[in-house]
Amino acid sequence: MVADGSLVPLYKLHNPSFVSLRYIVEMRFSTLAVALLPAAALAAVQTVTVGDQNKLEFSPPSVNAALGDTIQFQFKSKNHSVTQSTFDSPCVFKAAGVDSGFQATPPGATPSASWSFMLNTTDALWFFCAQTAPANHCANGMVFAINPPPDKTFDMFKANAMSQGSAPGGNTTASGSSSSGAAAPTGATGTGGSPTAGATGATSASSSVTSATTSGTADASKSNAASVMNANGVALLSMAGLVLGLIL
Repeated sequence: MVADGSLVPLYKLHNPSFVSLRYIVEMRFSTLAVALLPAAALAAVQTVTVGDQNKLEFSPPSVNAALGDTIQFQFKSKNHSVTQSTFDSPCVFKAAGVDSGFQATPPGATPSASWSFMLNTTDALWFFCAQTAPANHCANGMVFAINPPPDKTFDMFKANAMSQGSAPGGNTTASGSSSSGAAAPTGATGTGGSPTAGATGATSASSSVTSATTSGTADASKSNAASVMNANGVALLSMAGLVLGLIL
């Protein structure tokens, strides 16, 4: 009897060639199984709340993210946006950048609206809330950063925002009313679904993210992404198991 509980004829057990072949196949199967696991299964989903407890802030205000990670924004109150900018112009929409559009959310709404995208770069990325009424949110320090480097820290970015955002004409936005078609990177299409499904966009975007999705629920994009990754992993492992079974 072997490890899987199946019976093996005695002549095979005493056949060195069979034993060696089985060992080699099992080792290669193990290596193949690991290699076939989709890289997306190892990626993280990092959650950022927007306007929680009626505060003009992103929480956490900055994150360190890896290639393939999904950044999911959950809108908790008021009418905020996640609008891409640059370090030097924190409160000005970056041409061809990504933009969630305004997401009006009553306090305590369940589920809250969410918007997310997947990274295809480890470069520093900068964002702000484009709301200016009744107060200029960017000028009040409502900014967010991904992978800020040591020479351009989040605190420096926030200080720039608070000094520039309050200046006349210091806030130029691309956000409109709450929409399901936020600006998305070049090539991304569709209007909903999981973080990898993409969303329609009014402008072409930079290569900083691979897709952008707006969802009416905070957990929908997480569960959809997890389901896709798990299904892919199971299918690939099943296929590898079938090949092993045929060989043995």
